[in-house]
Amino acid sequence: MTIFRNISYLQKQRFAPRQILVPPYPGLGLVVVIPCHREPDLLMTLTQIEQADPPACPVEVIVVVNAGASASPAVQAQNAATVAALKDWTETPRRYRYFVLHFPALPDAHAGIGLARKIGMDEAVDRLEQAGNPQGIITCLHADASPDTGYLRELVAHFQAHPRTEAACVALAYETSASPDQTEGIVWHELGMRYHIQALRRAGHPQAWYPAGTAMAVRADAYQLRGGMNRRKTASDFHFLHKFTAEGTFKPCHRTTVRVSARPSDRIPFGAGKAVADWLQGDQAVRFVPPLAVYEALGAFLASGPALFEGRQVDWPPVMASFLTAQAFDQALPDMRRYGVKPASFQKRLLAWMDALRVVQYIHAAAAYFPEADLDRAARDLLLRAGRLTPDAAAHLHPAELLNLYRNWYQESD
Repeated sequence: MTIFRNISYLQKQRFAPRQILVPPYPGLGLVVVIPCHREPDLLMTLTQIEQADPPACPVEVIVVVNAGASASPAVQAQNAATVAALKDWTETPRRYRYFVLHFPALPDAHAGIGLARKIGMDEAVDRLEQAGNPQGIITCLHADASPDTGYLRELVAHFQAHPRTEAACVALAYETSASPDQTEGIVWHELGMRYHIQALRRAGHPQAWYPAGTAMAVRADAYQLRGGMNRRKTASDFHFLHKFTAEGTFKPCHRTTVRVSARPSDRIPFGAGKAVADWLQGDQAVRFVPPLAVYEALGAFLASGPALFEGRQVDWPPVMASFLTAQAFDQALPDMRRYGVKPASFQKRLLAWMDALRVVQYIHAAAAYFPEADLDRAARDLLLRAGRLTPDAAAHLHPAELLNLYRNWYQESD
């Protein structure tokens, strides 16, 4: 009888028993997990995967068609149609192996993207363990995503080239739409996302990456060691990847890109789909962002390590002073000094305290001190300050051109 190395994780944490009964091919190295809820165009995504260049290992794709127990008849009908279409797809010889898991009545209290990902990723762990490859890769896609032809090959190569890396995200971009209004909305959304990331990097924050569930990947053994995927209905990807970014075992993969639909959506209360839906209803909130002063105050905190280590007084900007008081930073500081006995180890503890979750809290708190900035102006200002744009050029760029500059800037750092 085969004893799997981390079988205790599957015994303790798995939501459902083993679903796929056929054994995996020996050497299985990559499993793609796709949650699917009310998705009429899933086969387009599967076609993109099928056309991707093969890596040097077998690949499986697990689609988790799911709905809550109280889902509407329309949702159940669409899911049933998807399952039927997938049955035909899986019965046709393909380059890669495809499996369909159907969960039509998940508990309403937990039904959502987090639980669907967990079901698929736990099944992927099982497959990789059976194949004798506990360090195999699990990657997630959304059902409306379009990976490029190098997606599978580059993911495998990325983890091979960086053996200490436990998790990654590939480059992400949103598709432009046939609708000019929809395109405009998604351009503003993505530009705002990238402005935030680059402003964080300029402030010196080490966790300035975009944690997107539609583009993330993780080694199976590290997935189990960190307790697997959570069941959150929203932000499950952020909280999952935070486990790796906080420990420094996350490294983005910029040699391949996943493009995501710019369609409007009402499934979760934030994100691209919500931003586009709001934009089409005349809500322009997506055009306003935290001003650079918010990130400059954060940068001042991150640069204060030497002074704090030496016990010197630091005069914080008012926004940061208020936040640190609210977060009881003065109570955390003695332990940082006690265990961070050298400047480098102290700085590491300081950065760990101001992790990505606390940055989100800080930015929300900073709204009481600074009015939101117009994204068009703020994005240009950041490029100017970084020396990536001249004043003359800045005056003539359209938002889509600004976005391309930010995409290129992001790709240059890993």
